[in-house]
Amino acid sequence: MKQKEAYDYLARVYLDKASKRREPRPKRRPIFIYVYVGLSLILIAGLTIVLFSLIRQKGAAKKALALIIEPGLTRISFNFDLAKKEILSYNLEDLNLRDYKALGVFVRTANPKHELHLRIELRNRYGEESEFYLSDICGRWSDFKVDLADFKDITNWSNMSELRFVIEDWNTRVKKGRVYIDNVRFIK
Repeated sequence: MKQKEAYDYLARVYLDKASKRREPRPKRRPIFIYVYVGLSLILIAGLTIVLFSLIRQKGAAKKALALIIEPGLTRISFNFDLAKKEILSYNLEDLNLRDYKALGVFVRTANPKHELHLRIELRNRYGEESEFYLSDICGRWSDFKVDLADFKDITNWSNMSELRFVIEDWNTRVKKGRVYIDNVRFIK
């Protein structure tokens, strides 16, 4: 019996090993396929994000497009003991403003206690001129946006010749001071 038990044992061991060898092993996919798929998904996600951000920026750029007339800080000093008004003038050199909707400007007075009103004048080559008053200019920077439609006496915006900022004696509480004007621009 010992011999039969030995044969049975050997058959069991042999058959068990044989059956294990005959079972198909699960196929392993090479690691580079996972890396390739992962990198492809990251690349697609990145390109999608870049594309949407460019589309958003393009829309924002159209809304904020402006023609800068004077990017730097300008100062108007006034002393009404001698004069009745002080003028800062920009030559627009026949600028075409048909596609623009507003005039933007940052303004403040030098002394925080001073308040004044500033007249803005626009003129075209054909002699048309119109004005608009900015009120409550004080000692902190304020961004004013004036609709070009508020300059009612101008009908032809194709050949604009001059932009003027005027401080008038009758329209200020103080007779001596300084006004700062910055970032003069036309906005589409």
